Amino acid sequence: VVRSLVEIGSSAYQGRDITEDAAVHGLLRSIGDVAGSTLEALRGELATLSNPRERDRPPRAGELLEALRLEPRRGDVTRTVELYGLDNDSEVPEHLFDALISVGEEALANAERHSECTSEHVRLERTDAELRLHVSDNGRGTDLSVLESVLAKRSGHLGLRSMRAATRAVGGYTKLVDGPFERGTEVFAVVPCPKKTSAS
Repeated sequence: VVRSLVEIGSSAYQGRDITEDAAVHGLLRSIGDVAGSTLEALRGELATLSNPRERDRPPRAGELLEALRLEPRRGDVTRTVELYGLDNDSEVPEHLFDALISVGEEALANAERHSECTSEHVRLERTDAELRLHVSDNGRGTDLSVLESVLAKRSGHLGLRSMRAATRAVGGYTKLVDGPFERGTEVFAVVPCPKKTSAS
C-alpha cells in the first residue's frame, strides 16, 4: 500500500508538471497532496501495528534494529545492524521509536529499489542529547546536486519527504550524504533525546 501511494503521488506530480490545462493541473496537485498526507499517516499506523515488541511497556533499542533488520531485501544484499552508546534493552521514547522506524524503512526501501547495492548497514547511536539512526549502502549513490528539489514540498518524491516529515515532527532532522569514497548513500536521522540525570 505504501509503495502504491508513492507511485500515485509521483505520477500525479509528474502529470501536473507537464499539463497546460489549469483545471487538470489543480486536480493532479490535489491528488499528489492527498497521497502524500495519507502516506505519512499510514506510516505512523504501520509503525504501531508492525513493530515486533510488546505494547505494554516502552520500546527498546534492540527492537528498533530488529524491525529494520527484518525489512524485506533482495537475496543478493547483506544487511548488518549495530548499536553504539546503548544496548538492546535501552528504552526509546515511543514517539522517537516510531519516527526512526519510518525513516529506516524508507531508507532501506530506497536502497533496495534504486541503489543497486550489495550491502546495507543500520546503526543506532546514543549521545548525551540525541538518538541518531544511520542507514548506509554501497550502491551507486545519490545526485546531491538535486537534493533540494527532491526534498521540496511539492516534489513527487514522497518517500524522501516522509522521512523528513517524520523527524521534523519530533524536533529532529534527516539528511542524505554521499557514502565513503563517493560510493553509496548515507541517510542520517537525528532526533533530540537528552539523557535522564539522576536527582542529587
